[in-house]
Amino acid sequence: MRQKTTAILAFCALAGALLIWAWSTRGHRPPPPQNSPPVSTAPTLVRLPALEEPGSARDKIPPLLRDLLEAQRTHDAAREAQYFAELQKQLLQSRDSELADAVCNAIKNASLDKGLRLGLLEALIQGASAPVIPGLIDLFHTSKDPEIKSDIVAKLPEIQGEARLVDQGVNVAPELMSAFSGEQPDSALLGPLAQALAATGDEKALSFLIGQASQQVKTLQEMESSQDPRLAAAVAALTNGRISSAAAVPALARRLDTSQGATVDAYLTTMTLSSIGNPAAIQSLLHFFETAPDDFAPLAEASLSRLTHPEAQMLLQTAAANGTFQSSSLKATVVKAADHLTK
Repeated sequence: MRQKTTAILAFCALAGALLIWAWSTRGHRPPPPQNSPPVSTAPTLVRLPALEEPGSARDKIPPLLRDLLEAQRTHDAAREAQYFAELQKQLLQSRDSELADAVCNAIKNASLDKGLRLGLLEALIQGASAPVIPGLIDLFHTSKDPEIKSDIVAKLPEIQGEARLVDQGVNVAPELMSAFSGEQPDSALLGPLAQALAATGDEKALSFLIGQASQQVKTLQEMESSQDPRLAAAVAALTNGRISSAAAVPALARRLDTSQGATVDAYLTTMTLSSIGNPAAIQSLLHFFETAPDDFAPLAEASLSRLTHPEAQMLLQTAAANGTFQSSSLKATVVKAADHLTK
């Protein structure tokens, strides 16, 4: 009897324990195995490469730039070309730096494809409007990619031209002047900046370059011996190569003055007119040399001997035959330049 009672009590205790355990675990699912990853129902997001600096607002990235990156990521060449063309157009029309800054950030992003970054740089230069220039200069200073830096140096002179100024109404000369005359310009940028300024054909830009040199030295001997990189860049841009600018000729002609002698200003002005080299520029030079004294003969020889315009020979020959030169040395120089063109 006693054994039967003990068995009944043990069974009741076990049943009670099972009831308590079931009640305490009601509504709870067992935890997943420790080695199994948690299951998520959130949608998978495809992230484009970051275009902003860490901590900045990603939502400021222009949609066009996001679309271009997506086309490049999916190897859609047709859409990529379309977006590049639209990007260049929007840069030209931009009135603030938001788009240019975003493009510059993308170019700095080393995680992006190098070909894409160089393509963005090409779009930035070909589509350069006034707000683009500061970002482009900053890009040169901050980029750690030597190929990007060298590309900026090589292509900066293409950034502006007289045709672009006339056809598209884009004049970046003021921003280029500001960059060239900055307190601490990079010497590697001075030459390309000066060439870009000369290429504008803008009379203020050309006068600016002449002034940058003539304000630093007073004589031609000082100019030739100077080691100043800004002066050297300005002189090279005005005297080496062709400058397309018909509009600047009258303003340059007004700079010519015999009363101060054969100054650096007079030398660079005559050489700039020679670099323009169209009939109006040649006639301005000849008119000036007719009234100039003997000490301007070296300037005449330097500027007239490099003329290449088809009408230059006829204009020089006419001046030599009919001109009323006050200096026999200058007349002889004109005759010599005309003879040189016949050979």
